Amino acid sequence: MIGAALSVLAYWLGIRRRVALDNLARAFPEKPPAERRKLARAAYAQLGRSLAELALPMPPVEFDGWEIYEKARAQGRGVVVAIAHYGNFELLARAVAKRGVKLTLIGRRLRGAFNRWLVLE
Repeated sequence: MIGAALSVLAYWLGIRRRVALDNLARAFPEKPPAERRKLARAAYAQLGRSLAELALPMPPVEFDGWEIYEKARAQGRGVVVAIAHYGNFELLARAVAKRGVKLTLIGRRLRGAFNRWLVLE
């Protein structure tokens, strides 16, 4: 709750709000501005919840289809898994690492001090 509240406060203070709204306008040009603002506030709240979860002890994480991954790994080759970035992607990375899986992520380099802290560069 606190994480969501702090992130909504960040939205109201204007921290990267213009970037979020511009991106939502590109993604959803058919939606009216009021609806895009509502989506942006929800995205900020979700980000706050996700970041707060990273500060807490590791909660139980359920994997649907983990046996498919294990079967592919048993063949002795690498496995490429493509996933969508919904919810707490960072928590997923922690949960996979806790199972002893070495994880490599492919994505664009993030800029800014906060992002450097988040990915421990």
